[in-house]
Amino acid sequence: MKIPKSLFVGLTALAILLSACGSPSPAVNVAQSNLQRETNPSVDTARMDSLVRGNNVFALDLYRSLRSSDGNLILSPYSISLALAMTYAGARGETESQMADVLHFRGQDIHAAFNALDLELAKRGENASKDQTPLQLNIANAVWAEQTYPFVQEFLDTVAVNYGAGINLADFINQYEAVRKEINGWVEDQTKDKIKDLLPQGVLNERTRMVLVNAIYFKADWLTKFDPNNTYDAPFHLLDGSETQVKMMSDGLTGIPYVSGDGYQAVELPYAGQTAAMTIIVPDEGNFAAFESNFDAAKLDEIL
Repeated sequence: MKIPKSLFVGLTALAILLSACGSPSPAVNVAQSNLQRETNPSVDTARMDSLVRGNNVFALDLYRSLRSSDGNLILSPYSISLALAMTYAGARGETESQMADVLHFRGQDIHAAFNALDLELAKRGENASKDQTPLQLNIANAVWAEQTYPFVQEFLDTVAVNYGAGINLADFINQYEAVRKEINGWVEDQTKDKIKDLLPQGVLNERTRMVLVNAIYFKADWLTKFDPNNTYDAPFHLLDGSETQVKMMSDGLTGIPYVSGDGYQAVELPYAGQTAAMTIIVPDEGNFAAFESNFDAAKLDEIL
C-alpha cells in the first residue's frame, strides 16, 4: 500500500488533558479489551489517501491558527489527529459531529484507516540497504483515565483493535502528581529520552479525568550526507530585517527535487532508504506573510 508522503510527522509528544465532573463507579486497575489489534486492516488506497488529505487540511488549519504566536513553531498535527481519533471513538451526537468537522474525519471506517496508516508508517523503518542506517519511526499511543470512571466495552474494543491501546486507570483525584510522573516516564521511554517532563508540575490536578498521549520518535540519516567540513557561519535573515549568525550546512547536492513557484522555492531532501523526506519551503524575500496567509492544502499539493 502506498500512502502520500506529505503527511506531517516529527519528533514530538502530545498530551491532551480533559477535566470533568460526574458520578464515580468502582475503581479498577486496568480497563482493556480482550481483543487483539488488527494487523492487516482491510483499507483500500483511496480511503488511505482520503485520511492523509484530511490530516493535511487539518494540519494547515491548525498552523494558521497558531502562526501568530511569538517565536519558532514546531508541531505534529498527525499526533493530534491520532490522539483525538481515539477519543472520537467514544464521541456521539454534536461532539462527534464537531470533532469530525474540525479534524476533517470522513467516512465510517476512520479508525480502521488510522490503524492501516499507523502500520504503514511503521514499515518505513525497514531498509533494503545494508550500508544505510534504517530509519527509526516509532509511534505510540496511550490513555490515562480516572479510575472511578466507567468505559463502554465498544469503546475499549475500538481502541484495542485499531490503536493497540488500553486505558491506564489512574487515581487523579488523590495522586495526580504521581500520575504525572508516570506519564512523563512513559513519554521519555517512547522518545528514547529525547522528550523529558512533557507535563510540567501543576498541569494535572484532582479534576483531571483523562490524559491522551501520543509520542512519535523519528531519526534518520540523510540519503546524501552533508560534509561537516563544509559547515560555516553565515547570516540568517529574520523577518524583522535583522540578521543573526548561525551554523550553515553546505553541499553541492545534485539530482534532488527542486521547484520554484509563485512566491516561493522548495526542495526535498530524502532520508536514507528513501521512505521519508524533508520538504523545505522558502517564501521569496518580502513575501513571507502573504505566502503564509495563503498556504493551504492545495498549495502544499502543488509544491509536492
